[in-house]
Amino acid sequence: MQNYVGLIKFFFNFGLIKILILFFFVIESSLRAVQYPVSPQEPTVQTPQVEVPKSPRGGKARQAQKTNVAMTHLKVRLHLGNKETITGFVNIPEQFNFDHVRAKISYKKTIYSSDIRSLVIEKYRSRKISTNGSSALYEFEPSNVRLELKNGQIYFLEQIFKDLRKIPIISQEGTTVLFCFFADSFDSQKGWSEVSLKEFRAHMMVPHPQAVVKIEYFEEVDKTGDGEAQEKKP
Repeated sequence: MQNYVGLIKFFFNFGLIKILILFFFVIESSLRAVQYPVSPQEPTVQTPQVEVPKSPRGGKARQAQKTNVAMTHLKVRLHLGNKETITGFVNIPEQFNFDHVRAKISYKKTIYSSDIRSLVIEKYRSRKISTNGSSALYEFEPSNVRLELKNGQIYFLEQIFKDLRKIPIISQEGTTVLFCFFADSFDSQKGWSEVSLKEFRAHMMVPHPQAVVKIEYFEEVDKTGDGEAQEKKP
């Protein structure tokens, strides 16, 4: 009986030792497999790339250039729709460009302001601006302009030169601004407000009383030191 108990103790102690050895082996393997965290690193962010347009032929980028229009000082006579005339001095572009048709061929032409003998507005086109009950307001722009040069050449334009739509002028009476376009209101019962016309289309031939209908003379002048203008002597 004692031998049997001793045998049991032997196997128990031997098995316990094996279990302890196995336990320590597993613990050591587990410790080796553990990945300890490292110090956090700042993430790398790429610097945004801005695409710069290339300059032509490797030069500096071209900037928008302002076109300086050469101006000239001229003496003119303005005719108004009420038959009045105003003679004075204006500053207008030295040259004008326009398109015209001759014998069914289209041309582009450049003229000097001082070469103009006269500009005559013969007809207008209308554009409705607003409506108020039975009345409507219309704007009128030159649609047929007769251009005559001092050499006798005549051209017909479909509009007035942009720089002559509004004309600041200095006369003996002082300074004022006159216009080659105008506005007027039409009532279906009363007709036009600024002229004694009841037919709608009649205003396309008859101008506003204070509108410029003709520009002539276009004589070059010099400015003296005191600011006055004098005609150039031939």
